[in-house]
Amino acid sequence: MDKTIHNVIVLGGGSAGFLSALALKVKMPWFNVVVVHSTNIPVVCEATTAWIPWFLHKGSNAIL
Repeated sequence: MDKTIHNVIVLGGGSAGFLSALALKVKMPWFNVVVVHSTNIPVVCEATTAWIPWFLHKGSNAIL
């Protein structure tokens, strides 16, 4: 039985959810990545920090 992962669901949007999906897609482009989020749930908190530019330009190469 083939147990290779082909599909990934990221639950929750916002910065964390969308950046997680982006990192997965960049590092593993063969994954089918889907973000499930609700427009009816307000943003609870925002944790975007000064590290976001580093993550977007270099950090995704250092993880996964």
